[in-house]
Amino acid sequence: MKKILKCTSAVCAALIAMTSSGGCAKKLPDVKLSVWASREYHDVLENVAQDYAQKYSDKANFIITISEEKEETCKDTVMASPKNAADLFVFADDQLDDLIGCGALRDVSSEAEYIDEYCGGADSGAALSSERGGKYYAYPFVAGNDYFLYYNSNYFSEDDIGDLDTILDICEKNNKLFAMDFGRAGISTRFSRAQVWTSDLTRTE
Repeated sequence: MKKILKCTSAVCAALIAMTSSGGCAKKLPDVKLSVWASREYHDVLENVAQDYAQKYSDKANFIITISEEKEETCKDTVMASPKNAADLFVFADDQLDDLIGCGALRDVSSEAEYIDEYCGGADSGAALSSERGGKYYAYPFVAGNDYFLYYNSNYFSEDDIGDLDTILDICEKNNKLFAMDFGRAGISTRFSRAQVWTSDLTRTE
């Protein structure tokens, strides 16, 4: 099952500009970094950017710009002009192979220990979805899936919601509707996020 590196089962591209510390220069260099992400992630990323800039404030003056780019369109935007892509961007994991193929991602295996620890091990789904050929090419934005299902407990038991066919059968018998989000990259190929639009909804993780 594919996972979206969501920042669910949403991944961050491994294009991070690094700065070196050298000499005893009195004036710190300005380092500009660009970030692309969906609008929903901007608040989180702005906090991360501020923390990063503060942590390395003795190395450079960081100027970090966050712009909107949806993960479902990120691959096409990057591949249209890889050299003009942001330094760091969020994309769906099913775009990883194409982004590696066009040379947009660099090998970040030097950060393998951090990635493995964050994801809960090298064999975790999040870690594996950012790895190809034994090398890491992305940082998972979240450590795993955050998929959920809303359902009406008047019609479904906890056992029922574990099987999509059972859910559909119950919907049909009770003249109820079933819906899932097909509009976002990485979701349309699997049963991941769905909602049964009835009253008294119960949420399950």
